[in-house]
Amino acid sequence: SNAKYFLYGLRAVLCAQFISDQKQVPPVLFDTLVKRYIPESEVFALNRLLEYKSLGGEKDQLEISPVLWDFSIAMFERLQTVSFERFRHSDLECYDDLMRKIVSIFSSN
Repeated sequence: SNAKYFLYGLRAVLCAQFISDQKQVPPVLFDTLVKRYIPESEVFALNRLLEYKSLGGEKDQLEISPVLWDFSIAMFERLQTVSFERFRHSDLECYDDLMRKIVSIFSSN
């Protein structure tokens, strides 16, 4: 998979989960989302991917940890079942924008 697109998709999924959980704008720092949602067992693999991307390898095809990939897809699928009744209209717009980004990123791979 393309590391850059996977990381964009993962960030969008984590932000959407944060919005669903906290009903507020997600944190800017990716690390804050990672510490909150990524299983400890996958942080090393994610950090390797981030390091590789920072070294300029973001467009290369790179094997994503199967557990990290499955976790991302499972979180995305869970988010599709979120009940919108408890959200304010402005929250829904933010959530909708993130979901559109997630779908476009994951469908481009």
